[in-house]
Amino acid sequence: MKIVSIVGSLRQDSWNHKLSRLAIPMLQAQGVEVVEASLAGLPLFNGDLDGGEYPEPVAALREALRPADGVLIAAPEFNHSIPAVLKNAIEWACRPPNTLTDKVAYAMGVTPGKSGGIRMHLHLSDCLQCEGCWVVPKPLLLVPNAASVIGPDGELLDAAVGETLQEGMTRLVDTINLMRRSPV
Repeated sequence: MKIVSIVGSLRQDSWNHKLSRLAIPMLQAQGVEVVEASLAGLPLFNGDLDGGEYPEPVAALREALRPADGVLIAAPEFNHSIPAVLKNAIEWACRPPNTLTDKVAYAMGVTPGKSGGIRMHLHLSDCLQCEGCWVVPKPLLLVPNAASVIGPDGELLDAAVGETLQEGMTRLVDTINLMRRSPV
């Protein structure tokens, strides 16, 4: 099984990079191959560049997604929605042939503020479902007050969040296995 991890923030030391790095070993412990796909360097989507020969960062993202069974997305909430870099990545990923169709996705987020990213999750889920992704509905992992949950070196400070993260990663793998056994 292969899962692509995408972080909807370009800042390498972002809270969501730290959250993703906490999740990856949980997936690997279940025998999952995890590929981290960077959104750095993706040009803004432009239909003039959509002629089959994609710019290298776009081709790399699409090549990572194409054979994947699932997608793990950790993203902040920007202006009550998903970050532009993540929406841009979705635009590139869904060009024919759509590299998101029939993937199982788990979306999560951590924010320094009080929202935890619920509006990001709602908008991201809509975008992914529109492209044929199956979004794992629960457990929701939308973490407010990031500094009280994840330490400066990326260590988990809240056991309850760790339990929910583990449950989410198990549910992602279980859902992929279920989808493999069932015709879509």
